[in-house]
Amino acid sequence: MKTIKPISLSLALCVLGLVAFMLAKDAAFGSYGSSRWEYSILDVGDLVIDESLTEAEIREAERRGVEKARNLEDKLNRMGNDGWELAVYTSGTIVFKRPSR
Repeated sequence: MKTIKPISLSLALCVLGLVAFMLAKDAAFGSYGSSRWEYSILDVGDLVIDESLTEAEIREAERRGVEKARNLEDKLNRMGNDGWELAVYTSGTIVFKRPSR
């Protein structure tokens, strides 16, 4: 049986708290003319980085829900091109947000 390490649990709770805070803040102030946001959480430790990946391999991995990129900059640029905005970065976890579609 796999156990959750206290540091992992603390990190997860911290990220969830930050997301809850951002949701409450955005709902209260209606930032950017919208009060509805969607969020994406990227754990950099789970990101598979391989400089030899092709565009097709990256898209297929995304379709299957696997985070792959040629490098971290490439992944961040892809997120930006898809309308995601960096909201929070903490200890290897990156939280992005964008207006709900």
